[in-house]
Amino acid sequence: MHLPGFARHKRLAAVVALSTALSLSPTLPMVEASSLPDMGDASASVLTPEREQRIGKAMWRQLYQAGKIIDTPELAGYVRSLGYRLLAAGEYGPREFTFFLVDAPSINAFAMPGGYIGIHAGLITATRNEDEVAAVLAHEIAHVTQNHLARGFEKANRMNLPMTAAVVAAILLGAQNPQLAEATIAATTAGAAQMQLDFTRAHEKEADRLGIDTLAAAGYDPQSMAGFFRKLEEKSRYYGSGAPEFLQTHPVNQARIADAEGRARAFPDTSSRPQSDYWTTRAKLEVRLSKDPAELARRLRSRLDSGRSTNQKADRFALALALRASGDIEAARGILMSFVGEAPERIAYRTELARLETEAERYEVASQLLDAGLELYPDNPELLLALGETHLRADAPEKARHRFERAIRIGLGTPPETYKHLSRAEAALGHEAASRLALGEYYFRIGETHSAIDQLTAAQNYTENNFYIASRIGARLEQFKREAELEAQD
Repeated sequence: MHLPGFARHKRLAAVVALSTALSLSPTLPMVEASSLPDMGDASASVLTPEREQRIGKAMWRQLYQAGKIIDTPELAGYVRSLGYRLLAAGEYGPREFTFFLVDAPSINAFAMPGGYIGIHAGLITATRNEDEVAAVLAHEIAHVTQNHLARGFEKANRMNLPMTAAVVAAILLGAQNPQLAEATIAATTAGAAQMQLDFTRAHEKEADRLGIDTLAAAGYDPQSMAGFFRKLEEKSRYYGSGAPEFLQTHPVNQARIADAEGRARAFPDTSSRPQSDYWTTRAKLEVRLSKDPAELARRLRSRLDSGRSTNQKADRFALALALRASGDIEAARGILMSFVGEAPERIAYRTELARLETEAERYEVASQLLDAGLELYPDNPELLLALGETHLRADAPEKARHRFERAIRIGLGTPPETYKHLSRAEAALGHEAASRLALGEYYFRIGETHSAIDQLTAAQNYTENNFYIASRIGARLEQFKREAELEAQD
């Protein structure tokens, strides 16, 4: 949103803080409406669904602009598919959700207004299986469906607003800068801080209960929530003030763990399912977060050689990615080729090997790998985008444009970066108007509405009597201008 810098960031900090404070518990199954507590609808008069959507979208855009959102198709797609599976099990109705992955090593997750749910990369690498990740997402879904955010705003309106903003900001800042958080809390009254914490504890308990129900309905282990809480609580004993960020915003104690365990016992035991997408995602994030890929590769190799590995496939895959990241291309290629040979249907193996070949400028080999994947999975967005990027690197802009346009047409969570790639392809083909239109779409999707307007305004000078492209630019330009007017009112 285009507010003065200080005011914008102050407002955003308060909203994010409240979102974070109302976050994180396990998942929720098929629950009949009659079984949910009647909380009333007073919150709707404070924060309407439309207003929630605008706030959540603006916050997501701020995170994207700050480079905090991971939008690579396979990683973002994993989080989305897991979230949608939980939603389907819970039968939540027409409410809109957006699941996204935050590029941060911390162990945390949060819900924002409008159904925006973020999970930190570090939380996934801290889990032992997909059930634990699902538990966290289910907890956050429950916060949204129970209108905890809207009710939090309602409660804040009953308190002194500057004091409330300071308290919730302290909750957020505590995960990033404990000293700053301590100073902020010291500037507020202890009574007001306790009032806010008591309020969020009630939400946490409710989200735990409903989240466990959702986990069971989706086929996940309902005990995974309590198990993950217990693991984090044990870590906090050793790290003190350096405890996982999740615990700083979602306090866990023995009573809460016992409640979660008791709730889970009401459901039958769930046998574990194949979770290959989970461990390939976890491996990619582990390497992405590593500060020293070469050292990570040494540790993984040692674990495999000594027989200490509990999941040899996962560790081998992570080893290949760490070797590639550290520059040992030949060793990485050998491992990835063996993976593709063992399971040619696995998209994750194929795309990683293709990326390695693209980086090694073996464009034909990379294209063949991805084309073969598209024969197995026509119009798969991960394969389309990877192939488009390969064509772009290989100086084949016409082929690249075709792949990017197809991926956008499918529209399954298209990363904003795709429009930037399309803009480059169009520019290489000499299509200035189309290039600026694509770049405008990119800016619009990351919240830079005025930059988007500038691009489309300039694009009108290059239409050269092309009625089709002129009409597209004109229509989108009007939409962008209307959005800018709405942003000016926020």
